[in-house]
Amino acid sequence: MSGRQDVTIAVMGPTGTGKSTFVKLVTGDDKIGIGKSLNSETNEIRPASFFEDDGRAITLVDTPGFDDSRDGVRDIDILQRIGEFLRLEYQDGRKLSGLVYLQRITDTRVGGISRRNLKMFRKLCGTETLKNVVIMTTMWNQISEEVGAEREAEMASSIYRELLDAGARMMRFTNDVASAADIIDHILLHDPVTLQIQEELAAGKQLSETAAGTELNAEINKIIANYERDMQTLRKEMQVSRERDAQARREMEEERRELEAEILKWKTAVDRLNDGLAAVRAAAEHDRRNAEEEKQWQRREFMARLAEERQRQDAILQAHAAEARQSEERLRADLQVQIDSALGRALELQAEVNRYQKRGAEERHEAEDRELSQLEAKIQQLRLKDPQARILVVQLDGDTAIIPSEINPTCKPEAVNTDIKKRHRFRTYLKEKLAGRK
Repeated sequence: MSGRQDVTIAVMGPTGTGKSTFVKLVTGDDKIGIGKSLNSETNEIRPASFFEDDGRAITLVDTPGFDDSRDGVRDIDILQRIGEFLRLEYQDGRKLSGLVYLQRITDTRVGGISRRNLKMFRKLCGTETLKNVVIMTTMWNQISEEVGAEREAEMASSIYRELLDAGARMMRFTNDVASAADIIDHILLHDPVTLQIQEELAAGKQLSETAAGTELNAEINKIIANYERDMQTLRKEMQVSRERDAQARREMEEERRELEAEILKWKTAVDRLNDGLAAVRAAAEHDRRNAEEEKQWQRREFMARLAEERQRQDAILQAHAAEARQSEERLRADLQVQIDSALGRALELQAEVNRYQKRGAEERHEAEDRELSQLEAKIQQLRLKDPQARILVVQLDGDTAIIPSEINPTCKPEAVNTDIKKRHRFRTYLKEKLAGRK
């Protein structure tokens, strides 16, 4: 498990702006429904999570818009669900890391419904948390870059100016992972925050007493006032047409009953603002438990896959290491064979060198013996001519010569006297002389 805290990001905005598309792309959750029209596919608080490598969960909470198009779903129902979800998050000690509010860049003007969504969003957040808010523009594939940039600048300077001045940031979502990742990374730069409605509910306020509830009450009262004006107008028309045919009166009577039913429905909605909160809380608690169990299961599944992948990588590394060791052993064996072969060859060469040296020594000895024999023969010849002559052995240009000393009486010759009678002494003397001139 990671030491870093899990991250929760709320995704809000009008119906049809691409909330579910964004959540599905980021989390890869195929259970997220994506609408193909302006009808809402999301009428419940729906969290979806993905996990980072260290096991930290990043959860995106897909919420319905306050203009939900489903039959029987009112703004009061949406506020109850969102309020209860945020209350439970606060109660469990989890703060929102950020909020993403979606705005279609294709909207030529921001209508009353979108303005009501934005008002409710601001009342939910408060002012201090707006630095954690991203105004995310969508539908860039349906408009040219130039026109989109103009509308983006216009929105930033008008309807979203106060939010941006308070620290919110406007970013583009172009239906790709890169732009989605930029938005998530920007939110992760900020510390988690507590929303205004969470603080109000934690302080014991009823939902109708919160800033968002008060804003919604004001909107409902406006709607009721409009219906009552329409009712008054209808009554006047009925008075004028009382003399007309019965069919016209029946039609107007039917319209009157419908208006009264609408007024009663909206007034009942106000009463349900707090009365129905218990049921909403029970349902939200049930959904929260299911979502938490789903998140834990996804986390375990992710960690199991991660452990399996690590085992697979370890097995691959071990196989590579074993193969490397075997290859090293083979190389060492081959190298040893080559060394042994080289040593054997070196011994053969040394033996051959020794043979050549021995043969050379024998040949030198034989040459010396021949040279000595030749010297002896020359000396014998000289003595036969003059038995009393002194013999001079000299070396000239590498050749050994024997001459009588009288030829050069001034040099101090190394002479062999006639009294040297023994052959081995003479041979030793000549060998020493020959060795000395080498």
